[in-house]
Amino acid sequence: MKKLDLSYMGPVFKQARLDANMTQDELAERVGITSRFLQAIESNERGVSLDTLIRIIRALGISADTCRKKKTKRNCIFS
Repeated sequence: MKKLDLSYMGPVFKQARLDANMTQDELAERVGITSRFLQAIESNERGVSLDTLIRIIRALGISADTCRKKKTKRNCIFS
């Protein structure tokens, strides 16, 4: 499956997970991936497939529009 360039989403996923008081193990179990893979996604070491992206978004209860890639040095913002 083709990987999307969503490296900027890693910090958004991590912050949403922390806001939900969820551990990496808990989120990884809900999504159906390993906690190591989730850690790699959150730290932008690994890309994510569209299928995994959707499962993470659903597990976190966030919208697909939660983050927009900015051209400035600022990272993603919640809208």
